[in-house]
Amino acid sequence: MRLTKKLCGFLVLFVPLCLLCFHIYTKPASVVNVWNREVPKGLLDQTVFQPSEKLSHIPFKWKDEVLQLLPKNSCKCEAEATLNIPFRQELFGKPYAVDFASAVSVSQLNETKRRRDEEYKKFKMRHHNPTDVLIIAKANSPLEYPTQGVEVRPLKTVIIPGLSLQDFLKKVYKVSLSANKGTFNIAAEVEGVTVKGAGEERITLSSPNMDNLNRQLQFVSYTNTIFHPNTADIGML
Repeated sequence: MRLTKKLCGFLVLFVPLCLLCFHIYTKPASVVNVWNREVPKGLLDQTVFQPSEKLSHIPFKWKDEVLQLLPKNSCKCEAEATLNIPFRQELFGKPYAVDFASAVSVSQLNETKRRRDEEYKKFKMRHHNPTDVLIIAKANSPLEYPTQGVEVRPLKTVIIPGLSLQDFLKKVYKVSLSANKGTFNIAAEVEGVTVKGAGEERITLSSPNMDNLNRQLQFVSYTNTIFHPNTADIGML
């Protein structure tokens, strides 16, 4: 009887103490909104915005709300947070990582990398689709634009490459773009260019200076709003 009382008293003291420690050392859970999740800064591929020497002097202003929608190289290797509980190291030991590259010789490692690269090249050849190649139609219309190869993920945003205007001397130069399954916007505002319809299915860009308009065309983005597998959106120019 006395032993039972001691055991009950021990449990009454031990269980609340364990719950208190668990509450103190456990980080609170949080809910993440995947639609508005921020991507790490500094990972944006800047090559899509590199202008030619002829257009590099034209000033522009970034639009942060559009830049946040563009795809970023967000591939990062980070250790996941572990549960911080008392005596974790004593109970489960120290966490460790294994460097598999050090387990083989340098010659074997180089041969493995070479063989892996060859297999990857063969894989790309087997799954190659001619429509994946980016083709830019020359400015005979007089607009230069991509005819194929521009890929956008469902409900995501990309910069449209290859847009350019090569026209005769005019007072005002104007370019209009329209689509059925997405909207257009601009990632930056270029000085001297008027933009109408940003964020809509039809956008119009105009300027008295053709160089400024061409610089603005390098920042035109497309956002997919209606997704269906194995379909493509046909833009109207």
